[in-house]
Amino acid sequence: MRKVSLFKRELEQAALVEIRALYGCEGVTSVTVDPVADAFCDFNWEITAVRRNGDRGPADPAQRDLDRAVTATHKKLRQVYALRIT
Repeated sequence: MRKVSLFKRELEQAALVEIRALYGCEGVTSVTVDPVADAFCDFNWEITAVRRNGDRGPADPAQRDLDRAVTATHKKLRQVYALRIT
C-alpha cells in the first residue's frame, strides 16, 4: 500500500487528532513530529514530544495513558503517512 505524503505540520495535526481521541488524552495541546532515518536510510518520522494542559511531568499517573496513546498513534499513522521532507 502506498503511503500518503504529508508535510510536518499536517502530520502533527493528524497525530494530535488521533491522540486526543484516546482515553485520558483529551487535554493534549500539541504534538511534535520529527524526521528519523530508518535502518534502510529511508526517512520516516516519529512523535517526539507531546504537551498537555496541566502537564505535571513524568511522575503524573496519567502519563502511562499518554505513553500508550503516543505509541498506538505512531504505529497507526506510520502505516498510512510518510513525512514529506521537501
